Amino acid sequence: MKLSIPIIVIFVLSVSNCLAIDAVYDGTNGIKAQVFSNCLGCHSSDLSGSSRNGAPTSVNFDNYQLALSSAERAVLRGAGGSMPPFGNEPLNEEQKNALLAWQDADFPEAEIIMATPTPEPTPIPTATPEPTPSLELAHLATGILLKLSNGETEPFSSTSFNAAVISHDEIKTSPFNDNENLEIKGQIVVASSHQGQLADIILVAGYKGGNNNEQFYQKDIDNNFVTWDGNPLTLKANQSQVSLTSLYDVSVYSGPLFSGIFRIFIAYRLANSQEIVFNATALEFEVINMQ
Repeated sequence: MKLSIPIIVIFVLSVSNCLAIDAVYDGTNGIKAQVFSNCLGCHSSDLSGSSRNGAPTSVNFDNYQLALSSAERAVLRGAGGSMPPFGNEPLNEEQKNALLAWQDADFPEAEIIMATPTPEPTPIPTATPEPTPSLELAHLATGILLKLSNGETEPFSSTSFNAAVISHDEIKTSPFNDNENLEIKGQIVVASSHQGQLADIILVAGYKGGNNNEQFYQKDIDNNFVTWDGNPLTLKANQSQVSLTSLYDVSVYSGPLFSGIFRIFIAYRLANSQEIVFNATALEFEVINMQ
């Protein structure tokens, strides 16, 4: 399954309460155009002296900031029917209701536009493969023990790791095609001192694409690969609080992959200590583009 390009969806939230006139200042259907157009013959900052027909110089509606300073007064007199003054065409009910709706919405300038954030693409589609017990996975590496309390590492050969990439029910070596269905499997040969203990299973994938920069992803409890910042303290469990057996099988991934270089790390984090054991050497392979 190939990654699709996410689409930004734009939602426009209307505050007009289904009125024919929008309860916002701006716009061809807004308060300025549909209501204050009746007022600008007197209440415009471009007018002065007798051309204002007695309108106070401080009350103008030709831009939003000026209109906002007199908005309460405009609603009171416009919706109340005392403005425009006698002898001018009065506001109709629709215009009065639009003024009241504008007031109820706290006098917004324009419609609110919100865009949903673009979800971060996941370069590794996820699926949980069925186990293939008949295949014997090759030895990959012995363990490294990481102490989260101080960040120190030390060899831990009592635990070792097996892993392989499987294509068409056979263990194969790199490179692979980007249209192949691949299955990545691992095994943890657990140290006798850790067998029977509760632990979190952790899966991390490094991915290096065309820009040659390696990014790291971790497989969460829902079997989704999400970005990882490289901090051991932020590692998520793919399987939580499992009882470690002498040979623990791990399903890493199943399906096609993007072209690039991949590195796979398998680990467990003991529940009763701040220690993580992971493979000293990654399972590394390349996927090439067949187009």
